[in-house]
Amino acid sequence: MFTLSQTSAEPVEAVWEKVSDLVGHAEGVPLQRVTSDPGPPRLGWRFTPRTAVGPLGFDDPMVVTVWEPPRRLRIEKVGRVLAGWADISLAALPEGGTRVTWQEEVVPANGALARRVRPVFDAAGKVVFGRALARILRDAG
Repeated sequence: MFTLSQTSAEPVEAVWEKVSDLVGHAEGVPLQRVTSDPGPPRLGWRFTPRTAVGPLGFDDPMVVTVWEPPRRLRIEKVGRVLAGWADISLAALPEGGTRVTWQEEVVPANGALARRVRPVFDAAGKVVFGRALARILRDAG
């Protein structure tokens, strides 16, 4: 598991609009497309990022398990390749702006393999999702 925390000068509601755009998150991820349930994200809403090069790739289906606008959302990975979750919370700062805290655990769905590669997944996830969160917050401002 890793935790990221970043701030934005924008108010919580503006940051929520970007952070909760789960399909839009894929714009910053190379080789990825997303399909989703119709309509905007909400509790129980499902979406599936697909990472692929040509015919080689994998689906990473997820479901929204907590939806508390504009403060918190949680998604659970429900696929055969990857397991884990992401919990994203927003808090207004006293001086104005918003703090975003993003906690995530991503591991292979195979439990034995997950224990062996967890440190690698955590380190890579911190870099990849740190960049993604910085892009999301930049777009919010």
